[in-house]
Amino acid sequence: MPKVSAKREKIDVAKTEARIEALEALVTEMAADLEAYVDVQWRYRDDYPHQMRKYNRDMEPVVKARALLSVIEPAKGDRKNG
Repeated sequence: MPKVSAKREKIDVAKTEARIEALEALVTEMAADLEAYVDVQWRYRDDYPHQMRKYNRDMEPVVKARALLSVIEPAKGDRKNG
């Protein structure tokens, strides 16, 4: 484990915000891609309950990603206003 210095490193806020925005865009795209894949994979889910269970299981990462993004988005607006 690296030794923590008593000095605080100066944080480049603009660079950090750019990285966060890039990660947000990536997670958004990945969630959309996974949703499209899962929709095709389990296209008969409405006809078969066992496929609906598998669809719901496979959609969990999409739901979690979108929930995280919905929490981040309002906070981003607060940073810009304040």
